[in-house]
Amino acid sequence: MRLDRLAAFVATVDEDGTSALADRAAAHWDMPPGSARYVRTSAHAVFSVPGGYLRLVAAADADLRHGAARHQATADLAAAGAPVATLRPSAAGRWVEQVEDPVLGLVRATVTSAVPGTGPELDELSAADVAAWGASLAAFHAAGRSVPLGALPRWTDEVRASVPADGSELATAVDAWVAECLRRLGPPDTCLHGDPQPDNIGWAASRPTFFDLDDLAVGWPVVDLAFAVRDAAPLPVLEPPVLTSAAGAALLAAYGGPDAEQLAVAGLVQRLSAAATSGRLRAALAGPSAVSDPPWLLGLRARLAKTAADLHAALLAS
Repeated sequence: MRLDRLAAFVATVDEDGTSALADRAAAHWDMPPGSARYVRTSAHAVFSVPGGYLRLVAAADADLRHGAARHQATADLAAAGAPVATLRPSAAGRWVEQVEDPVLGLVRATVTSAVPGTGPELDELSAADVAAWGASLAAFHAAGRSVPLGALPRWTDEVRASVPADGSELATAVDAWVAECLRRLGPPDTCLHGDPQPDNIGWAASRPTFFDLDDLAVGWPVVDLAFAVRDAAPLPVLEPPVLTSAAGAALLAAYGGPDAEQLAVAGLVQRLSAAATSGRLRAALAGPSAVSDPPWLLGLRARLAKTAADLHAALLAS
């Protein structure tokens, strides 16, 4: 989400966590005013509601090309037995509803059913947690090979779209890395979560459940495995922690794969993920800033700008 629009969402929230904008959106699910309470804003503004979470995004930030395909894929994954949080249709039977805001313009709303448990940090996971995590990700991918994939974007195309096709050194490198992955692994054939880190999982009982399915794409399992343990190394480090960290080794053992050829390109996957992250951060920073911005927004802008610059420099040096 672009930072100026992130700030506009935060500005709609009252001191008690309610929001008139969230109330108007929640009304499409027959929820009374005051039902939605603010949780956080990142790619979406998230509000807790009875039995689930209301998620809002400005249409200008929404992936309108692939949103419907991802919603359908979420339903298909659940039907195939994948451990995923399900979308709740509105009172009108739609996955997505829309409301207008004078600052944000058109805002798109979805409601996801709650899953039990909370999301710990990577270093808080026990050996049993990691074993359950790996098994759940394997189940997700098994289901993700059985559902229709044709309407979903390719992960490699999503990476390319995040890096300006301007003939720059980085754009040229990304094209080469994508071509090498395709040469060595063949066409992608698995529905990926895209961001299966611990804080996007409900941890309860023995089967963690995945939520935040906004990045569903078609790719290879190693992409999810590499991203899952990204926090095991500082973000600008491009050596894949799925191969170099204890957390990565434990996750691979619990997952039961993937094959050696996929692991052999983990370094390329790590670089492609870093390039996509850098590009998305730059897009988030593209909005206007002002001296009147609140201190928290100024600090966030500075941190994201540094991360994007560090990633870009590391990629060019690799």
